[in-house]
Parts: sequence; structure tokens; C-alpha cells
Amino acid sequence: MKSLYDLTLDYERFFGDPADEKNTFSFKRARQYDINSTFPEEFIRELNAWGLSEYYVPEAFGGNLKGYDELFNLIRLTSRRDLTAAIGHGKTMLGAICVWVGGSDTQRARLAESILRQDQVSLALTEHPHGSDISATDTLCSETEDGYLLNGEKYLINNARRSASLTVFARTSAKNNARDFSLFMVEKAGLPENALSYEPKLLTHGIKGADISGVRFHNAPLPASSLVGQIGQGLEIMLCGFQISRTLCTALSCGAGESALRLAYRYAEQRRVYHSSLSQLANIRRRLSDSAADLLIADLVGLFSSRAINVLPQQMSTISAAAKAYVPASIETMVDGLVDVLGARAYLEDDGEFGHFSKLQRDCRLVSLFDGNTVVNLQALVVQLPVLARQRRRPISQQEMPALLDVLFSIDAPLEALKPEQLKLSGKGHDFIVQGLFDVQRQLTDVEGLSATVQQKLSAQVSELLIQLALLDDFFLSQTPSKQISAQSFAMAENYTRIFAGACCIQAFISSHRHLAAHWKDGKALCACLARLVGTPAEYAEPLMQQVQTSIEQHQLISFFPLPLAG
Repeated sequence: MKSLYDLTLDYERFFGDPADEKNTFSFKRARQYDINSTFPEEFIRELNAWGLSEYYVPEAFGGNLKGYDELFNLIRLTSRRDLTAAIGHGKTMLGAICVWVGGSDTQRARLAESILRQDQVSLALTEHPHGSDISATDTLCSETEDGYLLNGEKYLINNARRSASLTVFARTSAKNNARDFSLFMVEKAGLPENALSYEPKLLTHGIKGADISGVRFHNAPLPASSLVGQIGQGLEIMLCGFQISRTLCTALSCGAGESALRLAYRYAEQRRVYHSSLSQLANIRRRLSDSAADLLIADLVGLFSSRAINVLPQQMSTISAAAKAYVPASIETMVDGLVDVLGARAYLEDDGEFGHFSKLQRDCRLVSLFDGNTVVNLQALVVQLPVLARQRRRPISQQEMPALLDVLFSIDAPLEALKPEQLKLSGKGHDFIVQGLFDVQRQLTDVEGLSATVQQKLSAQVSELLIQLALLDDFFLSQTPSKQISAQSFAMAENYTRIFAGACCIQAFISSHRHLAAHWKDGKALCACLARLVGTPAEYAEPLMQQVQTSIEQHQLISFFPLPLAG
């Protein structure tokens, strides 16, 4: 726990309280940038000065990136201040990820030098006519005697103008198969003057200050060394890279959600209605407690899915899809629900401290679209769930599973550096996180400080998760393979994300119990979280309200772990 605690403390001391208007990285300045649709230059300079870029570069190449839980935490802390800045700065990681996954050591070293100079890197993936369907890519890269020639247009590119280089996904063949695509590292400084042009900045509903536009390549000559991996490996490398970036997207949602919930709690305490505070109304308390449970679930899913990048890289095709399908959608729904608490102030952009809420609500809606939208991720799960179901029904010993799960869910356990070649397009039926549910009822008896009532409730909730898992497995085992995915299959995939979330929550609680903030250790908040996931009536809503208030009063992140905040 020391690493995340110290990292958080260092970050918060540097940037100060975002509610303090005198600080550069404040909510007020974020709102002003947003109102003017202006890129937050000051914030980016501050993040560079602190050294955030160093966490986009693996330790092996001179950076600070080792455990992905640390990067998750930093993105979350940045997002709770301003999603525009978090996305604008963090897009360098997205632009670099394919080189970390599939590039040569020479390419990695060169890119690391660029990022450590605080150059920005972008990913040029999507195109206007095709959206998420990257298999329809028209951008063409043709082989020449001494390299390649790149032509085409890329659309909705973050930091298109500001980046020093772009990772470009392009067609290199027309055989109508997955090997038709390749990736290229394009350094702008090496292009002739007329080889690259830009589309105008696009006006967006959320993250209004972001530099989102398009690029056009006009017979852009590329050296042979620009190819990332091998010809035809572009889609495979891209999908493996997405396993990392999709998981880290959960940090964007968690940070924004934390700020939104904190604002709603503060408003409910301050607002006087019917001779009492708004927070005393039963329907408001229910909304706040449900929202708190939703945030705590998302936080655990995002944090431990990020640790899984290091611990279970071979299973990230499932883990990343489940985390990305669950967390952004859940936080988006949670923030929308908090409108009931703030009322008209949820729509006022210049209303003191509460004016930040409308920006948060607009901004967080975009996260579910990044790196494959919710439907894309559910579809990825539908493809894998029959294989996972078959594997669960086989009595095959997986001796390494308990030790790996203990490392994964023990927040203080050191993590080994990711070996990118361990990322695979399929987990081949391995599903350790959900499989771990079968042993947690036994493990609950070893957790200190749980009352018999709480322990019984948790055990019953785990039983319900296992019942739902059995029904899900029965469904997918009974399905005939088809190119058309039914609506019921998508619904069952959504159910799987909730089971996955429950598995993350209960195992994190057990393995990291000694590191939880003292006010969370009694398990009542976990009961509230699992009740949300299994669809039973709310449990321990009142204690949960008090526990969130304790985190706020003690200047801690609204999280199971005692991470300190400025203020």
C-alpha cells in the first residue's frame, strides 16, 4: 500500500487542493478552459513538471512505468480535477502503447526519449466513414524501394496537431482478412512539408477544450524503420494494446465519478429544505448511498483490473473487456442519477463550486466510447464466454491460480514488469478472477473484525453470484455458434460484467483487508456493493453514508483505501 499512498501524497502536495482557486490546477480554471473550449495548456505544463509523462514509459526504457495500478491511480487523480487534461495528457500513453507491445527495442528506446522530452504522441486509428469498424480502414500504406508511402485521412484524433508523432493504423493489403493491416510510427519532423495536413478542431459536447481533429496524409514517405512489428500484424498489436488502454480508461471514469459524488454529498449537506438538510430526505439518502456503492465497485474493478495487466496478462482479453464494458457505463449512470440530488444546479456552469458538476457530467459520457465502445466490449465477451463456460465445467487443476490471485488482490504485493509478448488475443478459457469466487466463502472466515451477520450476508451474496454464473454458463453452453449475436447474448454478457465486478470486490476485500481504511473494514460497505450487483434490496445504506462522509472529512479519496487528498 505504501507505493500508492506515497504516490498519491506526492501528487496531491504538488498540485494542492483543486477547490482552492489560487492553485493552478483548480476546478475553477478547468471550468474556464471548458467554457472557452480552450486546451488546458497550464494543466499540461504542470503535469509535465510533476513528471506524469515518465509513467507512460516502461522502467526498462528509462521511465517509471512498472505496476499499472500506479498509472491507474495517477490518471484517476488527474481525472477528478479535469477529464480534459487527463485525456489530453494521457493520450500519449495510447499513442505509445502499440510500440511498447509490438515495436522493436530500437523503436521503443527512440519513443521513450521523445516522451521523456515531454513530446506528445497520438494514435491515428479511426476514419470518418467507418467509426469503430477499423476493419474497413481505407488509409493505405504502400511499400516502396526504401520504405513506404502513406495516403489517407484519420478522423477524431486526440492531439492530432499537438503531437510530435503518430501511431498510424493503415491498410497494407486487400486480401479481406485480419492480416490486411499494419502499424507505422510516423514522426512529423521527418515528413516533407506538404505530406501532412490537418482538419479543423471539432466542437464536442464534452471535453470541449480537447484538441480533437483529423489528419490527412498526402504521399507521405516513411522509412522502413517506421513499421511497428511485421507487415500484417497491425490488428493483432492494436487489439493487444487495447487490453491495456481499455483497462486504464476506467481510471478516467473513476476520477470524474469521485468528484461528482463528492460534490453531491457536499451539496446535500449544505442545502436546507423543510427545516433540515437535503441529505436527510430518504430518497436523497438512497440516491447518495447507491451512488457511493457504484463508485466503490468501479474503483475496485478499475484498480485491480489494472494490476491484472502485470499479473494475468494472458487473460487481459477478457478482463479488459469486462472492466471497460462495466466501469464507464456504471459511472455515467451514477453521475446522471446525481442530478436528482443537485437539481437545477446540475445544469448551471457558473454556480460557484457546484458549477463543476455539469462539466463532469458532459465529460464522463465520452469515456465509454474510447478504445472500443460498450457494445464492442460486450461483443468481445460474447465471443469468449462459451469457451470460459466449457473450461469452468472441466475438473482441471489450476495450481498456480491461488498464488496469482493472492498477488493480484493484495494491494501491497510487488508487481513484476509486464512482458508484452504475454498479451494474447484469447485467454483460452482461463478466467481466474471469476473462478476465484468458488473459494471466497471459505476465505471469508479468516477475515478479522467481521460480525457474524455481515459474514453471513456476504456468503449469501457470493452464493447468488455463483448461481448467476451457473445460469450464464448454461446459456452459453446451449447456444449454437452464429455470426449474428442475439440481444439475449448481449444481456448475458452484461450479467457477466456484474459477476466479474463482484469477484473483484470480494477478493480485493479479503486479500487487502489489512490495508483498508479503518472505517471500511467492517464489511458493511462491501455488502452494499454486492447488493447492487446481485440486484437485492439495499444493504447497510446508512453506515455507507457515514463511511463516505468519514472519507471526505479525513481528506481521503472516496475509496476503500486511505489515499490522502489535498485540502
